[in-house]
Amino acid sequence: MFESFFYNFNVFGVADINECEHEGVCQHGVCNNFQGSFQCICDPGYVLTADRSSCIDLDECVRSPNICNNGTCLNSMGSYQCQCYRGFKIGPNRDCIDVNECLINVGLCVNGRCRNTEGSFRCECADGYTLTPNGEQCRDINECSERDDVCPAPGRCQNLMGSFICDCPEGFILAHDGMSCIDVDECTTVENICENGECINGRGTFQCVCPPGFEVSPDGTKCIDHRQEECYERYEQGTCLEPRPVRILRKECCCSSGAAWGLTCDRCPHISSAEFEKLCPLGPGRSESGADLNECEIMPGSCQGGDCVNTDGSFRCECPMGYVLDHSGRRCVDDNECAVSSVCGNGTCSNVEGGFECSCQDGFAPGPMQVCEHNY
Repeated sequence: MFESFFYNFNVFGVADINECEHEGVCQHGVCNNFQGSFQCICDPGYVLTADRSSCIDLDECVRSPNICNNGTCLNSMGSYQCQCYRGFKIGPNRDCIDVNECLINVGLCVNGRCRNTEGSFRCECADGYTLTPNGEQCRDINECSERDDVCPAPGRCQNLMGSFICDCPEGFILAHDGMSCIDVDECTTVENICENGECINGRGTFQCVCPPGFEVSPDGTKCIDHRQEECYERYEQGTCLEPRPVRILRKECCCSSGAAWGLTCDRCPHISSAEFEKLCPLGPGRSESGADLNECEIMPGSCQGGDCVNTDGSFRCECPMGYVLDHSGRRCVDDNECAVSSVCGNGTCSNVEGGFECSCQDGFAPGPMQVCEHNY
């Protein structure tokens, strides 16, 4: 804004004085001479003195107290300057405007969200993070060392960025909140635990208590029957018949085609039943470990009149020359060679135990194979 003033002189017959040529007139402004007067037009930032003959500095900071909101106003000759507070900068109108730190500083609030505020900003940290002392970053919270309620013994705490993992030892499982380990009651949650015995639960473990004649298995999960009793080949109307000559385990008896076992004549389960599959999981002729059962040892005398040969998962009977197996496959009976026609050729066949004899016709005699041949 330009300020000006006219001096008017109404003097007739006197020559005009050019005041603009006088020293000190209209300093910091422009002087315009007129007939009998002059005018001062002040430069921007200046105002007229009281006598209107010159221009002096305008103190904008005093004249307009709100000129530098969010900053400090510093007056200068013919002008002023705003010195902005932290978080503000000079705007297009020379005033102080907010600095959006979230836009101009991409390194702020890592692992969180930057929120701009008037003259500042704030970091909103993600779960598992907390503000650094300067408030400019989000650091990981080490739950394993900074919290007392995370993964107490016997759990093992492993810190992760923004989180943690609670590892539980064998016999424990992670709680639903993921912050602690709770005991597993194997006695109620594990199927067939401590079979043939009693299960006693403990913290992180369990114990099988076995009855007499049973022993805990090497893995401690069941009771193994070590009782050895008679094995029977036949079971009729609740009666056990034809005992084998050696005492063996129930499993060995029933998995080797036995009919019943023990002092109480406990009948063996049918080969196609679920109980048999449980007792002999790998089928007939095999132990629970998968090893072959040697029937020739646990079934002595099973091949009457012949030799027992153990095979993988079974056995067979081999008969001496002159004998064949009967329908049971376990007994060697005499083979009637005379039933085969022409066995003696030119003679008459007579069966004997374990062989045969040939009575030859005249002119014939028994050869090396008993067949009647010409007698030359």
